[in-house]
Amino acid sequence: MNKIYNKILDNAFYYFRKYVRKPKNDGYVQDIIEPENYLYEELGGKVDKEILFKDGNSKAYRSKGEKQKRNGYETMSCTNQATGHTLAPTINYFIHLIEEGEATEEQKEIVKIFRHFELIDENNQFNCSERCLANVSGTGRNGNTLHKSAEAPRLFGLVPEKDCPWVDGWNNYYNLGYKTKGKKELIEQGKKLLEYIEIKNEWVPPHKFKTARQYGALMTSIYAFDLKIGDVYQRTDKKRNHATGLDSLYKFNEGQDSYIPFDKKYSDDFNFGWAKLFTISLRRPIKKESNFDKVFFLSLKNKGFKYIQRTDKMNGGGGQVYELLKNGIKELSEQEKKEKGIQALAQLKTMQGVYERDFKKLI
Repeated sequence: MNKIYNKILDNAFYYFRKYVRKPKNDGYVQDIIEPENYLYEELGGKVDKEILFKDGNSKAYRSKGEKQKRNGYETMSCTNQATGHTLAPTINYFIHLIEEGEATEEQKEIVKIFRHFELIDENNQFNCSERCLANVSGTGRNGNTLHKSAEAPRLFGLVPEKDCPWVDGWNNYYNLGYKTKGKKELIEQGKKLLEYIEIKNEWVPPHKFKTARQYGALMTSIYAFDLKIGDVYQRTDKKRNHATGLDSLYKFNEGQDSYIPFDKKYSDDFNFGWAKLFTISLRRPIKKESNFDKVFFLSLKNKGFKYIQRTDKMNGGGGQVYELLKNGIKELSEQEKKEKGIQALAQLKTMQGVYERDFKKLI
């Protein structure tokens, strides 16, 4: 009975907002940019960052899209969904660089920390809980501002999707404790990430979107949705009422949205609102207790293996090769791998591929 009542109530609020109160609102509350807010490229508020996407396109590194309305339940969490969609390309790009052998030590450490806190899922993609972000940022029946939503990862950190997943019903979705830990426990969990990672945000005006997208995807505001020619939304002067991601500029502006279809295209002259740009950086490395399993290590040595290769790509392996030393392992550089002739080593049966669960026994 309660489930039916909650669904009727949720739909009543949604359709009231959509058809009675004007303009309709899909979860975005107009921001007021304060003097103390960081502004892109402004002195006193400049965030140190590095160019990641020279052409301004990070679309290839999106995580799987997630909807703000499911099974008939609207959560008004577009700003929080956009936060997750906007953070994802940076972490996924770092994962890609590691797989290609091109990551910096800081990028490797950042990915290591996100893996430690289980913020990289079974698909090897960044995946945080937007439901948790919606709760800790104060999203309500009218939605939220970009700033409050962007501040949530900076102040409260992140928890993995699996620890605070989607649930049906407004009262359930905004009840941390329903099919998950309580709010206090989740905040404590999320803040542990911030001991090692810093997540900053800054405002970007629309005329600077092109250069800002070199540093990562943007979270911006739009009117959802008006005139569409083909699959491209055209400029409108209607009041912005929705938050979305913006991560590509080929022929059109493109971004990942929280309504189907996830991929949205916008005209070159589309009137976006100001955007939020996130920067993810390392505070300090994480020190993990050694999982070294001497019995397993010696079993490899006794079988005549001199090298191991991380071949378990489903669980984080990227083909890295390690030499078995006297009392541990050492990763080989690209040059060392060439010099030692890995294929020849495999043919001589002195190298063994290992699962990730077994690799962890050697570090």
